[in-house]
Amino acid sequence: MALLFASLIAAAIIVDFVCIKIYVKTNSALFLQLENAQEMQEKGLQMSFEGNSEIMFLRRAVTDLVNLTVQALSNNDKELAKEIEPLEEVIDDLSDELKRRHVIRLKEGRCTIEMGFVLTDMTTSLERIADHCSNIGVSILESSEENIGRHAYLNSVKKEDTKEFQERYEHYRKLYFFE
Repeated sequence: MALLFASLIAAAIIVDFVCIKIYVKTNSALFLQLENAQEMQEKGLQMSFEGNSEIMFLRRAVTDLVNLTVQALSNNDKELAKEIEPLEEVIDDLSDELKRRHVIRLKEGRCTIEMGFVLTDMTTSLERIADHCSNIGVSILESSEENIGRHAYLNSVKKEDTKEFQERYEHYRKLYFFE
């Protein structure tokens, strides 16, 4: 019994350590967002109306993901933690679509290469935040009795495309995707 108790305490400490590490990395990515805004201001760059609208969808999705992650972590809510990965996947898709649309605007002469660099920095920072949230979500699920493991969980939801995951993914895609 003492060994089981010690194992549970060790597992909780590891989860806390992982979450603290991820929190620090997330704050670094948020700092990069501030640097991007400062760079745009210093260089007199302005995002197109369409680009600005599109990045707002991505920011809103990431903000909601961070809030969802904090709530799941605060309450050790495994059901809520299962919502994290589908939203993270939507964020990845949104980011790809944002870059694709920038290239179209660039070809049409409605945007600049320089703004493309800023846009890439912004989307990369937001994707990093989402990835850190995904790691926290998996850590929450790992702390359960099943202890399915990070790679096993991610492989199962991404490769097997479970019905539950797909339904959650479609729900978030409808909420956040600009079409």
